[in-house]
Amino acid sequence: MLINQARAVAQDWARRNGVRAAFYTGSSLELDDSAELSAASDLDIVVVVDGPAPAKIGKLVHDGVRLDVDFLERRELADPDAVARIHYLAPSFRSERAIIVDVDGELRAVHDHVAPIFDRPDVVWSRCESVLSRMTSGLARVGEPAGWPTQLIGWLFPVSLPTQLLLVAGCRNPTVRLRYLRTRELLVDHQFAGLYPALLERLGCLDVTPATVLDHLDNLTSAFDATAAVPTDLAFAADLSVDNRPVAIDGTFLF
Repeated sequence: MLINQARAVAQDWARRNGVRAAFYTGSSLELDDSAELSAASDLDIVVVVDGPAPAKIGKLVHDGVRLDVDFLERRELADPDAVARIHYLAPSFRSERAIIVDVDGELRAVHDHVAPIFDRPDVVWSRCESVLSRMTSGLARVGEPAGWPTQLIGWLFPVSLPTQLLLVAGCRNPTVRLRYLRTRELLVDHQFAGLYPALLERLGCLDVTPATVLDHLDNLTSAFDATAAVPTDLAFAADLSVDNRPVAIDGTFLF
């Protein structure tokens, strides 16, 4: 399915559910309308709501397209200049095509402010500081009492954020699953490929061979299949389901 067809499905889902404001985020922002949407990919959607944001829906399938739906309080878009300086929000307002539905024109107003200043050095630096703040606060919580899976996730995300810092500094989309691949591309483009091993060393996988990775993925696949139907309250539980195996497992083997 082409990305423009998938976006039409996302718009249909939003309208059917009475959504007044929603926009795309994530790696789909990088795709042209004529690009192919991989069967192992989804469209990340943020629905703007009044009042406290409800719990994330997570992944669902609508007319053959996998959508990953999250919510954002309207007040967080009240100051467009602040939006331009938040690393995970600003990329969605760099282009009009990120807007899914905008009944009241509020998202267009944010875009009209963010797009012209997106590349301005002081704004880029503010987004870098946004990443640094998230990284340092996350690492400060490492070691807090929690179950081992929660502790692992709590370490893994902030320790990998140097990749997002570089992507943000390079005015590229700070994607999640492909963060290391996209960062390597960025470093190569700017003749800094020699810095990439340091990122892998920080993650603890510099000396891991491709054969070892494939072996781990085989074991992970078996574990996923054995546990996907078991209820869990872990973070990102929606990803740990039979329906989302194409993204969580099959998609991993593509990269």
